This record gives sequence, structure tokens and C-alpha cells, in this order.
Amino acid sequence: MPTTSIEVLVPKVYDTIVVPIFWVLFSVAFIVFFWGVVEFIRDAGSEDGRKKGRQHMLWGIIGILIMSSVFGITRVLIDTVGLSGDKGGVTGPPVLQP
Repeated sequence: MPTTSIEVLVPKVYDTIVVPIFWVLFSVAFIVFFWGVVEFIRDAGSEDGRKKGRQHMLWGIIGILIMSSVFGITRVLIDTVGLSGDKGGVTGPPVLQP
């Protein structure tokens, strides 16, 4: 059970601010990638259109990789310091009551 204010504050800030922002930015990167695919297919006859589609796909992939890295690094830091606020899904062994 968290006892200090930082042990309570960090998980709440992470869950209510950082995670939603991550998902919004991850979604934007995915949309940019998908739009690049649409442009690449739609403008298959034009070299400029294909180039523009490739650039959008590349930037979408870069955005997805950056957001995944940021999410992973922050999660590792929070878990390493012990401020995650959860037990990692492990609740302990079952206890049989007589």
C-alpha cells in the first residue's frame, strides 16, 4: 500500500495524463502511416504521389516507434523505482478458508 504522497501521485499522473496522451499520439502516428498507404496506392501512377505517400508512411512508422519507446522507457522507470501502484497482476497464492 502506498504510504507517501509521491507513491500516490506518480501512478495517478501516469495513468490519468501520460497514458492518454500516449494513446492520442500513437493514434495520430498510425493515422499518418495509414494515410501514407492510401496516398501511395491512390497516386500509384505519379512519382510525386508515391514519394509523398512513402514519406507519410516513414514518418508514421517513426512516430509509432518513438511513442512505443517512450511508453516502454517510462514504464520501466516507474516499475524500477517501485511507483507503479500495482503488483504487476500477481495477487499471491490462493488461500483456502475452512
